[in-house]
Amino acid sequence: MVRNAMPSAIDANTYQYNFDPIPMDEPPIDADTFNHYFHKPHLADLSAVWIERFPQLHDVSLFYSPNRPPSWGFEIMETRNFLLFAIMNLIGLLLSGLVAFLSARFLKDKSTGVAIGSWLTATQALVLAILFWYWTN
Repeated sequence: MVRNAMPSAIDANTYQYNFDPIPMDEPPIDADTFNHYFHKPHLADLSAVWIERFPQLHDVSLFYSPNRPPSWGFEIMETRNFLLFAIMNLIGLLLSGLVAFLSARFLKDKSTGVAIGSWLTATQALVLAILFWYWTN
């Protein structure tokens, strides 16, 4: 569903929204800067120019107003970190290969090393799949 991200000039006048410029033709802040200050709010400079670009409802409460004005907000879309998942998978595969190599070398039995490496690889894939499923739900 496509929605207007900012109040129109008519809504700004009707419902007493304060922001500059009216109408807003561009986003008030780019996504990278928003994410930076969202995760590290103590670093935000409150005198920044883009603060004035966020609509503020003046002298009206969204909760107690009989004629509730249309409100707006942020829609934060999170994505899966597939790079982290791939790196964790690669590290697990390298470690299971190293354990398989060392066990085959020190036990002097290649079939045992292959069996240990296969079990570790299967277990690592299962644990990472469960972990990734947990992260996404």
